[in-house]
Amino acid sequence: MIKEKSRTRQCAEGLLILEKYRKNDNFGIGAEHDVIYAYQTSKPLSEEDFLQMIQLGWFQTDVENEEESFDKYDPKEGWYFFT
Repeated sequence: MIKEKSRTRQCAEGLLILEKYRKNDNFGIGAEHDVIYAYQTSKPLSEEDFLQMIQLGWFQTDVENEEESFDKYDPKEGWYFFT
């Protein structure tokens, strides 16, 4: 039986993926009510990491589920995660 990841773990794993794409210590995150925001990264995510973010429950405004394709990914946009 495969244990489902908790929302906390999904959030944390997404932040670790995004951290790989930061240029310096100024990688920004924020939170408001039930949403965690991760601001734009310094460089674009790989397609593999993009798909992993989607599977973890992170999304961008125009890319909300794993059915969406990588060509809708916008490196200039941040990421969102509902707790």
